[in-house]
Amino acid sequence: MTRTPDGGLAVGRSRPGRGAWIHPDRTCLDTAVRRGAFTRALRAPVRPGAAEAVGAALEPGSGV
Repeated sequence: MTRTPDGGLAVGRSRPGRGAWIHPDRTCLDTAVRRGAFTRALRAPVRPGAAEAVGAALEPGSGV
């Protein structure tokens, strides 16, 4: 996933910019958010609530 210019998060391997890998599991996403891992890994602030869009992509049947 990468950080978008507006501070959001986008899922995709071919997106431009600094990326971060996360295990495709909701528990891992919640742990990363709680620990502030996205801001640290992407070296830029991430908009509050941006991980919720990523969480929706991790739901069963989403194709990710």
